[in-house]
Amino acid sequence: MPRPSSKDRLLDAAAEVLLTEGAGSLTLEAVARRAGVSKGGLFYHFPTKQALVAGMVERLVGAFDAALAGAE
Repeated sequence: MPRPSSKDRLLDAAAEVLLTEGAGSLTLEAVARRAGVSKGGLFYHFPTKQALVAGMVERLVGAFDAALAGAE
């Protein structure tokens, strides 16, 4: 099984922070800490919190589209 990309690990970490600690705790620092990367590593993929949230939404929409395509 291939190892998840850094971007996927960051999105996974963001989802974990959101689900376990709540929306108020979703900070770039918390996501970087949860993913085990530096804030610089996070900023490489997501320079702002808005970009991180947009990445989370894009991934959810992609998963939803894939599920719909599989159901047809």
